[in-house]
Amino acid sequence: MEFIIPEPFEVKHSTRPVIGKSPAGQKKYGDPVTRTRMVRGFEPATDVEIRTSQLAGRQVTELVMLTADGDWPADSTVELPDGREFEVNGPVRDYNLGPFGFKPGFAVDLRRVNDGAP
Repeated sequence: MEFIIPEPFEVKHSTRPVIGKSPAGQKKYGDPVTRTRMVRGFEPATDVEIRTSQLAGRQVTELVMLTADGDWPADSTVELPDGREFEVNGPVRDYNLGPFGFKPGFAVDLRRVNDGAP
């Protein structure tokens, strides 16, 4: 019997295809490709992350998005159901490697930075 975790939240995931390199060796990107995806949920940032960003004079919002899929590239963006846009911040963490065949999915770190904390 397979345990299925529901994915009730719909997000828009935008990736930018690499179309070449500049003379300096930097990646050149094409127009973003956006698709709708379903995810399991979100977890807010910790108090330490919030205090550190306030000291820098910025508002940094970090979330952890839980999903069944692991294909969320670090240079992509995610638009939440409420319209806020976040960047994928680092590699996806795989939690499917535990015992007894339990596959809870992946955790994707999301980050949004605004200058001038409210």
